Amino acid sequence: MTFPESLRAYAEWCEQNPNSQDGGTITTYGESAAQAKGIMLADPHAKLDLLPGHNIAYLNQRFGSLTVQHVLHKHDVCNQSIVDNKVVAVLKPEFAELVRS
Repeated sequence: MTFPESLRAYAEWCEQNPNSQDGGTITTYGESAAQAKGIMLADPHAKLDLLPGHNIAYLNQRFGSLTVQHVLHKHDVCNQSIVDNKVVAVLKPEFAELVRS
């Protein structure tokens, strides 16, 4: 079953069981940089969250009360830079231009 087919099946289940799901989260792992960029281009409301001190980043999409959380390797979307004598993650230019406030 593909990811879209899985989401459709989940949506159908939610429609048949409206009281069972309130504020659910679907988490995906291993998205590539190209997939993350595609999600950000397609969904202007997708939020990229870089976790300080961790090697992962979250790309979150909201669909009503459902959140789809894509877990990415931070090095796919960031470069390391030195700021105030500390090594920090800075978004790669192609992702920085896609981040919306």
